[in-house]
Amino acid sequence: MKTKKIIVLIISLFLISCLSAEEKRDNFYQKAREYFQNQNYNDARIEIKNALKIDPKFAKGYELLALIALDKRDWRRAFENFSRAVNLDENLSESQFNLAKILLSANQLDRAKEKIDLLLKLDPDNEEAKVLHAIYLGKKRQVGEAEQILKDMTTSNPQNLENYILLAGLYQTNGRTDLAEQSLLQGLKEDPSNKQIIFNLAKFYTKQNKLDKAEEYFLILKEHDDSKQNISKILLVNFYLQQNKLNKAKNILIEILDNEPENDKIRMILASTYYKQRKFDYVENILQSGLQIKPNNIDMILALSKFYINTGQDGKGISLLKQSIAQNMDNSQIVRLRNALAKTYQAQNKIKQA
Repeated sequence: MKTKKIIVLIISLFLISCLSAEEKRDNFYQKAREYFQNQNYNDARIEIKNALKIDPKFAKGYELLALIALDKRDWRRAFENFSRAVNLDENLSESQFNLAKILLSANQLDRAKEKIDLLLKLDPDNEEAKVLHAIYLGKKRQVGEAEQILKDMTTSNPQNLENYILLAGLYQTNGRTDLAEQSLLQGLKEDPSNKQIIFNLAKFYTKQNKLDKAEEYFLILKEHDDSKQNISKILLVNFYLQQNKLNKAKNILIEILDNEPENDKIRMILASTYYKQRKFDYVENILQSGLQIKPNNIDMILALSKFYINTGQDGKGISLLKQSIAQNMDNSQIVRLRNALAKTYQAQNKIKQA
């Protein structure tokens, strides 16, 4: 058995040694792509660097390094590596596209236009490049030309709802709110359950102060949202809080917390909502319940002690902080607790204790 393993290893090493430099480079690149798709960025970067050691002029290697940087929101490194990639191979459309986006966001319009022109030269039907062209024209205040591009795209490809959103944004920027509304509603007609369109309608009506319509679409969004992140519910809560509709916000928060009792963020927002309603017994109960689930939750401890102090129950607040400090938490937590205790004493002019 041991002999067979040795033979297999020898054969594998022999086959690897027979690979050309280009094949070795491509093997490293393929492994890097797999790591990248699984969001294993560190291993992807290692494999790409191995590929670039073999071929320092491997354009796709720099492109993949740039895509990793883009995912990590490292714009400078992304721009540098996309630039290296296109300097080696200007036909890399993904790199050219991302460079155009970065340049547009930085308002370097002339440089962005060069990239957009090149993309359209490589593929005149490239819809993403057409969208960038429309954004470029909008930034240059050439609104009519930008509008025509987006309208043509909604006609030729009505299923691409992003175009309706972009067209609505163009109209809104130029004060044509009636046309912005029409564009979004047309997009909704194409796909009545599309969450992006529904959300944009809710935002649009909020901005127009048509709050009943905004609420209607936030509620529709909530109905269509089957994600576990409660994003649409939190958006609706934020909308209600902005309108000071505390009871409606509170009911949704309770609904979320009933299903996710360990969701600290929701628990804190709910406690804050009760506080605004001056329902102090509920605030205390909500925060104490959180500490029963997670006794060493530093944020919950600090929130409860602050609540006590803000409601004239200084003794309870100080006692909670002292008890928590004595529980042998890690150093960073103890520092936060001691700072909170010192601030409390200072507010009471008890300098020695602080």
